Amino acid sequence: QADAGSATARSAVLLVPLTLPVASTIAAAMGRANAGARWVSTKTVQGPGVQGHTPRGAPELSAAARKTLKEIKTAIEGSATPNAAAAETAFFEYVKVHGKRKNTARGQGAVAAEVSLEYPFVQGVLDLVLPAPSLIKGQTSAVYSPKIIKHLMDSRAITASMVSGGLLPALAAQHDWVRSAFHGPACASDDTAQELVSLALRNVTDLPESDLISLLSQVVTAHRKAYEGNENLMEVDVASTPPSLSAFLAQCVLYPATPAQQRSALHRHLPDAADVLPVLQILDRWIAQHAADADMWFSSENAADADGLPPLDKTLLFAQTLLDASFLTLLAHTPAHVLLGALAAHIVPALADAGQLESLHGPLEPFARAAATKVRGQTGIKDSGKIDGGKDWRRKRKTAHEQA
Repeated sequence: QADAGSATARSAVLLVPLTLPVASTIAAAMGRANAGARWVSTKTVQGPGVQGHTPRGAPELSAAARKTLKEIKTAIEGSATPNAAAAETAFFEYVKVHGKRKNTARGQGAVAAEVSLEYPFVQGVLDLVLPAPSLIKGQTSAVYSPKIIKHLMDSRAITASMVSGGLLPALAAQHDWVRSAFHGPACASDDTAQELVSLALRNVTDLPESDLISLLSQVVTAHRKAYEGNENLMEVDVASTPPSLSAFLAQCVLYPATPAQQRSALHRHLPDAADVLPVLQILDRWIAQHAADADMWFSSENAADADGLPPLDKTLLFAQTLLDASFLTLLAHTPAHVLLGALAAHIVPALADAGQLESLHGPLEPFARAAATKVRGQTGIKDSGKIDGGKDWRRKRKTAHEQA
C-alpha cells in the first residue's frame, strides 16, 4: 500500500502456505491432534492429478489438464511398449489449444504458453517424462521426452523441486552424458542431454549448489580420465568432445549461488586436490586474460563475452570460494604449489593496480557527482520540460560552471 500523502511508498507482503501438513506435531503433543479434523480434506491421492484427485492443499487442475495428463499416462503406461511420440503429441496439442485461448483473451502470443501451464500440470508431466534418478539406475528409460522438457524450460515453467532427487541429476542420469561424452563418439542423445543441462542453468533459478557442484565433479572426473596417461594431464586447451570442462565451469561461475552453500558443496564433492587443480587452472587462465586486458577496470558487463570468458568479479568470487574450501588440501599437495604461485603472480599486480586507482577516488569524486547531476538534469528536462526545476539564472549559471 502507498499513502497518498507520503512520499515514501510502503509495502506489506502476506505469505499464505499452500500445502499444509496432514497433522500438527505440536497439537499431537498437546493431545489435540484431531481438533481440526473436520476442516481437513479426506481426498485420497491416486497419481499426479490423473484421475481428478490432487494432494491435500494443492491447487485443483482444470478438466483439460487432467484429460491431457491421462492421455500422456496412457501413452506411456497403457501398453507394453511406451509411446513417447503419442505423449508428446498430447502435450503439445494441449499447449497449442490453450495458448490460442490465452492469446485471444489477452493478445499476448509470446506469454500464452507460460500462462496456460499450471504448476500441478507441469509437475505431473515431469513425473511421467522425467523419472527420478533413483528409478532409472542401471537401465535406460524409454519414456524420457527431451522435446517436452525443452519446451517447459523455454517457458520457464520448471523448478528444481518439481523432480524427485533433483532436476540436474535426473537430466544427467538419462543418458549418462558426462561419461559418454568423453568415452566414445558423441551422439544426438548426448548432445540433447548437454543442451538441456545448459538450458537448465540458464532458465531454472533454484538449482541447489550441491547438485551443481556434484555435476561439476563428474565433469572433472571425466576430464581427468580423458587425459590420463598423457604427459600434460592438466592441460585444458586441448579440444575435446562436449561437455568441455571450461564451458561447464563458465556456467557454474555465472550461476547465482550462496557462497556458504557453494563452499560446503565444493568441500564435499571436490575433496581431492587432483580434482581441484583442473578447475583452479582454468580460473587462473581467466584471471590472467583479464589482467592482460587494458580495459579490465572499465568493463561493467555481467555476462560472459563472445569467447566464453566470465566477468572478473564472478571469476574472483568463485576462485575465492574454491580456495576457502580447498586451500589446506592444496597446500598438502605438492603439484599444486606451482599453480598457487602462478595464481598469486597474476592477482598481486592486479591488486597493486587497484590500490593505485583507489587513490583517484577523492580527486575524481566531484566529477562523478557532476556527471550524475547532469544525468538527473537531462531526465528532468525529458520528464517535465523544465531546466533544473525552475531555478533562478544565478544557480543555473553556477551549476553549468560546476558541470563544465
